Amino acid sequence: MEAFPTASGIHGTANLFIGAIALLGSLFFFSDRRIRLRSRLTAGIVTLFLALSLCVQPLDLLWHAGQFPVWYPYRFSFIVSFWLIWLAAQTLTNDFQPGWLAIAIVTLLVAAGSAYVVLNLKKFAFLSWNHWYPECGRFH
Repeated sequence: MEAFPTASGIHGTANLFIGAIALLGSLFFFSDRRIRLRSRLTAGIVTLFLALSLCVQPLDLLWHAGQFPVWYPYRFSFIVSFWLIWLAAQTLTNDFQPGWLAIAIVTLLVAAGSAYVVLNLKKFAFLSWNHWYPECGRFH
């Protein structure tokens, strides 16, 4: 018997622990006109690299010094969480006022992400329709 579940641990996904406000704030960062365009583009490149690191195995290996991680892949995911929270903190200040276009774009991104999850619910072993929409369980 193994001390820890290697099969599920090796093939797991990244754990990102941020709240909805931080996620929305990090999305609004890229449309915040108070922040210089060059800073937003640089943050976009960093964010894209971090996002790809969560999906592309060679980048995951780069984070782990070229070695396959034992039991917990994507253990650098706390850096991604910190990065998104930091972006949100730069944006969500007392004088933040998003424009209608920024609200529309963020709404579309959230809707697209939600639609992806709903349409691919069977690919997520840890989710079911009752997790997605708890009221659904009342009708069964």
